[in-house]
Amino acid sequence: MAALNARIADDLYTQGWSVCPDYVPENLRTALLADLAAQEEAGRLTLAAVGRDGAQTVETAIRNDRTLWLTGRDAAPAAYLDLMGHLRLDLNRRLILGLFEYEAHYARYDAGGFYRKHVDALRGDSVRGERNRVVSTVTYLTPDWVESDGGHLVLYDAVDQDQEITRVLPVAGTLAVFLSEDIPHEVLPPVRARNSIAGWFRCNPSGEDRVDPLR
Repeated sequence: MAALNARIADDLYTQGWSVCPDYVPENLRTALLADLAAQEEAGRLTLAAVGRDGAQTVETAIRNDRTLWLTGRDAAPAAYLDLMGHLRLDLNRRLILGLFEYEAHYARYDAGGFYRKHVDALRGDSVRGERNRVVSTVTYLTPDWVESDGGHLVLYDAVDQDQEITRVLPVAGTLAVFLSEDIPHEVLPPVRARNSIAGWFRCNPSGEDRVDPLR
C-alpha cells in the first residue's frame, strides 16, 4: 500500500489528480457494499444537499444521489476509514499538506442519476478559517461495471474548466483522488445503480479562539 500511496502523492504533485485501480481490496469493498445495501434497506440514505453549513438545500437539478455519512462504529466502514488514515499520513509525509481529518459518505446514484460540474472547496476558505477540503477521494463499490454502464467521473482542467482531463470508469476497487479546490468534476448518469464512497481530507482551522473538530 505504501507504494500505491507514493504514486498517488506523485500524481497529486505533478498533475493534481490520480486514479488507482484495485486500491481497495476485494474483501473490504464487498463488505462495504453489503453494509451500504443494509443501510439502503433500512431507509437511512437520504437525498444529498448542495451548499454549505446552514445554506444547504436539496437541489435535484444539480445532484440527485443519496448519501449516508460513514462512522467507525461498524467493521467495514471502520476498516475503510483506517485505510484512508494511512493514505492521509503518507500524503502529509510526502507533500506536507497538513491534512488533519477525513470525512466520507456512501453515495448511491440510481439509474439516470447525476451530479453537475462543481468543485469541492472554494479558494481561500482555509485562509478565512473555513472548514476547507483539500484532497477529495472517490472509491467505487459496484462489481462487474463495464463501459456501457456509464456513470463516469469526469475531471476537468484547473485552468480551462471546459477541458476534460480524463473520464474515470467506476470499476469496483478503483480510487480517484484529486485536489478539492483545483479540479472541477461531474458524475455522468449511469444506466444502473452506481455505489461509491465520496470522501475529503481537510485541514484543521482550529486556533486559540476557534475550535472546529470534524462532525
